[in-house]
Amino acid sequence: MSKDKSGSPPCGIYVRVDDYSDMPKTITALRQMAMVINRASGYQKNFNVVEFAHNDQHIEQINDLITVMKAQGLITVISGMGVDQLETFAAADGFLFEEVSAFNAGKDKLGEETIYGLRGAGDDVLAAGADFIKVKADPTLLMKISAHEEAPLICASGKGITNDNVGSLALAGASFVDTGEYIFSHAKGVMQGAVNILHALDLAAEAQMVTQN
Repeated sequence: MSKDKSGSPPCGIYVRVDDYSDMPKTITALRQMAMVINRASGYQKNFNVVEFAHNDQHIEQINDLITVMKAQGLITVISGMGVDQLETFAAADGFLFEEVSAFNAGKDKLGEETIYGLRGAGDDVLAAGADFIKVKADPTLLMKISAHEEAPLICASGKGITNDNVGSLALAGASFVDTGEYIFSHAKGVMQGAVNILHALDLAAEAQMVTQN
C-alpha cells in the first residue's frame, strides 16, 4: 500500500444508485462502502462520488440518501432530471447532464457553486467547461481526453469493471471509476468489494508515483 497518504488519492470511487425499492438495503450498502472509504483508505481527504438517478416517484428517498452520504463525506450528484427539477435536490453537491444545452441552462439557473457534469466525450462536451465528464471505460479514450490542456475530471464507466482492471483505468487518466456494479454485487459483501477496489487504486497510485520519480 502507498505510504504517502497526504492530500487525496489520484482516483476515487464512483457509484450509481437507481433502485430505491428497498431503502434499508440501499442505505446499509452505501454506509458500508463509506465506512471502508473513511477508515481503510488512510488519505487525509477522500473524493468519492455517489450518483443518484432521478425518479419522480422517489424524490423524498433520494433526498434522504443525499443527506446520509453527505454526512459520510461523499460527494452527491443527481442525473436524469430536467432543468426545472434542479431545485428539488438543492442539498445535492451537483448534477450530471446528458446534453450541453441542459448543462448550460443548469449553470445559468444555479450559478458557479454547484458541481456540473456532462456525459460524453465529444468536442462540444470537452469545450463546455464541465467540472467532470462521464465516459466509456476505455483506456485509449481516457488517455486522449486527459491529454487535453484543460481536461475536466473524468469518470470512467461501463460494464465489467473490477479490481483487476480498475487500476489500469486510473493510470490511463480516470479521476473516478464507476465500480458500483462490482462493489454492490461482491460475493463476500459490499465492504470486501470496496476494500478490493481501494487496494487496486492504491497500487495504481503507487505505480504512478514510481513512474513520475
